Formats: sequence, structure tokens, C-alpha cells
Amino acid sequence: MSKLNSTLDAKNHRTGVALSPNRGPNCRRPFAVRHPSHPRDRRIGFDIKLRESVCRRNGFTDTDERHRFAERIIEPEPVLRVTHESGERCFARHRRRHVEAKIMLWHTLNTMGDIEILRWADGRFAVDEWCDVNTGDVRVADSFVVVDGAVVGFDRHIERFSRSVQSIHADFDSESFRNGLKTVLPRRGDWFPRVEALDYSSGLLVRVINRPAPDREDTVAVATASSDPRRFPHIKGPDLQRLGALRRETNPSAGEAIILDNGFVAEGAWSSVVWWENGVLHRVADDIPRLDGVTESVIIEGARRLGAPVIDARRTPEQLDGCEVWILSSLHGIRVVSEWIGGPAVSQEPGRVDFWRTLYETQRFMLET
Repeated sequence: MSKLNSTLDAKNHRTGVALSPNRGPNCRRPFAVRHPSHPRDRRIGFDIKLRESVCRRNGFTDTDERHRFAERIIEPEPVLRVTHESGERCFARHRRRHVEAKIMLWHTLNTMGDIEILRWADGRFAVDEWCDVNTGDVRVADSFVVVDGAVVGFDRHIERFSRSVQSIHADFDSESFRNGLKTVLPRRGDWFPRVEALDYSSGLLVRVINRPAPDREDTVAVATASSDPRRFPHIKGPDLQRLGALRRETNPSAGEAIILDNGFVAEGAWSSVVWWENGVLHRVADDIPRLDGVTESVIIEGARRLGAPVIDARRTPEQLDGCEVWILSSLHGIRVVSEWIGGPAVSQEPGRVDFWRTLYETQRFMLET
């Protein structure tokens, strides 16, 4: 194994990894990703963007291939099969590289140096030098924004994650995991870590991926989804790829797809939905299958502390005509629906969302170890 030299990522103020010149076959190494127009890649169409992934690829079994995407994970997206026959050296030997056709990879935004993957084993986290391509399906996942070491609803996220993991593996120690996670999350900069549990051999692989946070949005256009692909609406993780595909298929101009249950609004593909009707905050009724949203729970709890009424309701999209609709998620917090494409005419009361965003941020607490 080659020696590792410590470097500093000035943007996010975290320790990274640099390789010595003496790279071995078991050592991580930088990887040049060329533009498809490069002469050595003439077979690849100009419309295909070359990517290398730090996450798993379903059904791909090349045990020597490592996930090496030059950019960070945000959301799944499909890619086409591309084959490189340029003979470029990979792990100190020549080999062909493949990207599986129509497999959901992770949308990426910036350098691999910003990403750190840590595996949970024997009651502690250890840095993964590479991602095992033999992992199975994602069983549970969760993510949240860390701003200079502070998180909104950290315990709620970990409780939801742990509860789902324990339904698969009863011996999972949630308290030990929570305490260990606090020690490995970044303390400077804006981050969007993802914790996940994946099928692995005869057991479960639990890990955290520390990745920089993308830009957040204040508004979003939505559209009503034509179908509901959820198999496990109460668990975050196993349906993420299907829901990501649903977002893209619903409407290219929409930033979120609204899922209906028997005609009633249930949730967004990757978000919760609340709305203001006649000046009163409404949420989706509990008997409609959906994920227990952490951001929603923080907003609802804040409203009740203020003595503001909150009504559980069942509404069709048409019944939200004239309402102010919010899309809630841990990444963006509160986004106001600017347009419901092909749906109801939505509204916005000036100043309302600013107050609630401020209230939401008061629940961002420093991680204590």
C-alpha cells in the first residue's frame, strides 16, 4: 500500500487524501475522465457524459472495478452503457471499463476529493479506501444537511434510520451508531452526508458518505405523477431509484413529482407536502401511506409550540387551488411551489415562508460528542 499524504480542501476545510508516486494495485489513484470527443474515445457519442461513481451499481460484478466518480453524489440518474477500449491503465494493469446500461448511478457535482466514505463495523467507523461493487440493494438510507457541524433534527434522522435497519437486523446498536456517527461528520463547511444500509453477502453493510452540500433552492415547480412506484412508502431507501426516475419522467420542467394515493396528495418523490388553506397550516392525513418526514415533523412541532393550528387533511390536487403549497426536505428545508404544472393555481403570501424558515433554522443544533 502506498503512503498517504494529508492535504487540505480549502473550500470545505477538511482533510483529504493524496497519493504518493508509488502506487500499488490496491491503492486508490486519480483517474482521468476525458471528454467523449477525445480521439481515444471516438466510439462514445457526444451526448454521453462520462462518469465514474463512488456508489454501487446494481447487478455489476466486476470485483476489481472501483467506484471512482470525479464528482459528488446527489441523486440517481440513468446512464447508457459505454465501453472504453483505449487500454488505459487501471490499478496498474490494462483492462476494459464498463458502465452498466440503464443502471441508476448517482448524479454528481464536484470533485472526488470532497467525498469520504466510512464503513460501520465492530462498533466504530473506518474509512473505506474504495467502494465494494458487490453490495446489493439499498435497504435503508437517510441524509441531512450539516452546516459548520450543526444539524436540524439529527436525532430524528438517526432514529428513523435505525428503526428501519433494526426491522431487518434486530441486533443493530442504534445508540452506538449515533454516537459514532457524530464523531465522523464534518465540523466546517456545508455538507450533505448520507447514511445507508445495503445488502452485503449474508448480512448488511452500514456506512456513511460525507459529501458536500449542493446549492439549496427557495422555490420549485411541481407536477402530478402519473403513477406511484413506491413499494415501501414508510421506509426511506429501497424506493429511491424508482422515485428518482419518477421525477424525471413526470415533467422535465418540474423539480418535484407529487405522488397521489387514490387521488389524494400523498407526498413528493423525495419530499413531504404541506399547504396553507384559509390561513391555516395543513398536512397530509396519517392514514395516507407516506414517509415520516423529518423536516415536516420539525415544522409541525414548531407550529404547535406557537399555538398555531395544524389540520390533517385529504386533498386532491384540484382542491389545493389558491393554496400556498410547501415542499419540505432535509436538503432544501422549505421550498414554496412556484407553479403546479398542469395542476392547481397556487399562491404565496409575502413574508410567511421567511418567518417559518427562520423558525426552522432555530432547530439547527451543534453535534456534541
